[in-house]
Amino acid sequence: SAGGSIIATGSYILSDMWDNPSTEPVSAESGKKFANEVLGVTYSGGRITTGNAKSLPTKLLPAGEIIDMKFATEINPDFYALESVEALSPAEGSKTTTLVTYPETGNIAGLVHNSSNYRAVTLGFPFETIQDSRARQQLMNLILKALKR
Repeated sequence: SAGGSIIATGSYILSDMWDNPSTEPVSAESGKKFANEVLGVTYSGGRITTGNAKSLPTKLLPAGEIIDMKFATEINPDFYALESVEALSPAEGSKTTTLVTYPETGNIAGLVHNSSNYRAVTLGFPFETIQDSRARQQLMNLILKALKR
């Protein structure tokens, strides 16, 4: 709230608050409130077993540039395998912009929330699982531009 920024990424970043029966109710409600009010996101329900994400055209990227991202979905020696990724939705009343989608489903994979005091980027997959180093670098550059006030 003092003008900083936050990046949150992960496979179960929202579903643990919405769908996990072993999460304490008080913790789940606090988590949902944080996701809605601070990150500007809500859980779309259902996990996605895709291995791809793609940036949307934006003025933050050079004209016509799209970032194609692939993450490991099978066990391998270089990256941990993702069982699933999460679909996000903008929280009601939030000022968000979609940065990344899952092309197979059209679901939202990443959002930037523009608060009056700060910005937050949330990805429904772990950033570090993007296999291609160039795609990781491009996405981090996009995130940093999105967070710049």
